[in-house]
Amino acid sequence: MKKLFLLLFTACVYIQLHATIHTITVQNFVFTPNSVSANCGDTVRFSWINGTHPVVSETATWTTFTMSSGFTTKDIIITTAGTYAYYCDFHGDPGGVGMSGSITVTCTPPPCDTPTGVTAMNVTSSSAKIKWTAATGATQYNLQYRVLGTMAWTKKNSATTAKNLTGLTAATTYQYRVRSFCGAGVFSPYSALQTFTTLTLKEEAPIVVEDHSVQLGIYPNPNAGEFQLVMEHVHADEVIMRIYDLTGRIIMEQNLISADDAIVQTIKLPDGFSGKAIVKIECMGKELISEILVQ
Repeated sequence: MKKLFLLLFTACVYIQLHATIHTITVQNFVFTPNSVSANCGDTVRFSWINGTHPVVSETATWTTFTMSSGFTTKDIIITTAGTYAYYCDFHGDPGGVGMSGSITVTCTPPPCDTPTGVTAMNVTSSSAKIKWTAATGATQYNLQYRVLGTMAWTKKNSATTAKNLTGLTAATTYQYRVRSFCGAGVFSPYSALQTFTTLTLKEEAPIVVEDHSVQLGIYPNPNAGEFQLVMEHVHADEVIMRIYDLTGRIIMEQNLISADDAIVQTIKLPDGFSGKAIVKIECMGKELISEILVQ
């Protein structure tokens, strides 16, 4: 059975906050509004109405540009929190004198949710599988487990939404929990502590057999030339990806590196390509093929 996590995990990786456009009109020797509050990654758009106005950044955040009839729009994107003062070199001065203004930028941290649906399955006398639902913002997961009543945790990382635990002791109760890692040192809180108990050697439970064939997903599809390639059950260190146009010409070739038997990698096609393309993956002597549409 194909893993539902491919869709869920990829969806969470591609969730993005839509940046806002803040417009500042330039006319009558005034920036309107002259005080703007924005989030990191928002666009601040200077829109010319009349006059000639060299816009100077007091913090050298941007190179001076001159708003005029020949240059009517300028977009500024700031990705670091702070206050950025500016002025017109003809009609203002630093420090808020005359034709001047400021942009205050705050950076709201991206979501980093705690995994849900955390559960233990396939428990035997010496192993167990911990699974969970993909969390918004997560790029990786940290799993901890320990024998109930002890202090020291055993720690495991996973790029997917499951982790197999091996080398466990029979007839023993374990505690476990999972948290999301969202990059740049950002972690979610851990999920609630849960327990499972390994079987005795005499009561081994039958193992649920799952489909461990290599799985391939491409998200989003259609796309604008950039997409995420997701693979599961990759029992190889290196995988070759080739992308062809419909004439058979190779437009991209790249080695993919697996981690924890999975590949989650962002692929960006060469600028200017559009239309249908064929993605071919060579992995463990097999060829996986998927068609994509670049719009």
